[in-house]
Amino acid sequence: HEVLPLAPLSSRPASSAASSAQSAVRSRVSSSAPPSLKETFLALMAEKGDGNVAVAWRKYLDGTSSKDISWTEFSEALEKMGYVGDKGALWAELAGGSIVIEFMAWDNLLDEPAVRMIKAFAGWCKSACGGPLEAFGLIDCASHGGPISPDQLVAGLREIGLFSAPGLPQ
Repeated sequence: HEVLPLAPLSSRPASSAASSAQSAVRSRVSSSAPPSLKETFLALMAEKGDGNVAVAWRKYLDGTSSKDISWTEFSEALEKMGYVGDKGALWAELAGGSIVIEFMAWDNLLDEPAVRMIKAFAGWCKSACGGPLEAFGLIDCASHGGPISPDQLVAGLREIGLFSAPGLPQ
């Protein structure tokens, strides 16, 4: 297995998901036990996502939001990311015997606060707008169908009520 560098991945603070992955790898290295395939994969994801595992997941593995990842998609994404480990063994560890990695299976790749936030956002989208597609459709209509900047996304989410919704994680 390739050992990934454990130095800071960027000058920006790493996300808690990236920090968790890096901490897990560091603890394995310091204990002289090799990192697991999942830990190595998470460290690579953090690197490819500029410190954010969720960004890499979306960019490399589920860019179409298809809700599941096939072996072919997974294998191709690993190639693009430069993964050099045992792809079949990694698949077995992440998919748990399934023929796909299902939509919500990503929660085993993220830390608990990130999972809570994503699930809360998905729940809010469903209750407030009918679902994520509808929520983003409302924001997209405000931008007249063109690309939107991060600032426009935040403004759109504010306008449709996300930030005033009760019970969302901080």
